[in-house]
Amino acid sequence: MDRSTELAESLLIWIKSMKAFALVLMAVFTLASCVSVPKQSAWPNDIPAYSFYIDKYHSDLDNQHQQRLDEYLKWVIGFYYGTELYSNGWLRVTQEAIEAIEDPAERALARNKLDWIGQHVSAEWAKSNALRVINSRHVSIWALSLDEAIARGEALSYIDEVVRDIDAILAGLIEPDDITDYRYFTESEDFFF
Repeated sequence: MDRSTELAESLLIWIKSMKAFALVLMAVFTLASCVSVPKQSAWPNDIPAYSFYIDKYHSDLDNQHQQRLDEYLKWVIGFYYGTELYSNGWLRVTQEAIEAIEDPAERALARNKLDWIGQHVSAEWAKSNALRVINSRHVSIWALSLDEAIARGEALSYIDEVVRDIDAILAGLIEPDDITDYRYFTESEDFFF
């Protein structure tokens, strides 16, 4: 056997062993990530369904390359229950808004729309910072403006406007930067962003 044939066979053996090593490494990382993913049975029952977020995560390949599933789900839960950066949590914001609306029919409509907002915003907000189009600033603006809308007796019309804006942001029809401190109530002095 000449030297070049021997070298080619050695190279082929090395390539096969690297492929095998890569497959083993991928299997280990895949199993490790599965272990840390919150199980459906442990998912809180007062927030949208686990399957909704699993579907959202799996439908976004760009985010999958930047963020593990367990991180995404952790941020979803943080959106609803609060985090260091967003202490109130959407459950609390929704509950306080519902309690402040006196008319039972308006309260029911507001609850449905706020639940929709929470579901769609949390699915986007929980993504990697580099990819999400809805961030904590937006959530703060919407929560503060909701308080203002309730005080003015304009909760439902305000909530409808936010639903339209969220749809438009997610569809790419408006820029995230279009959501500013004074978008909903231009004369309000309560904002401090």
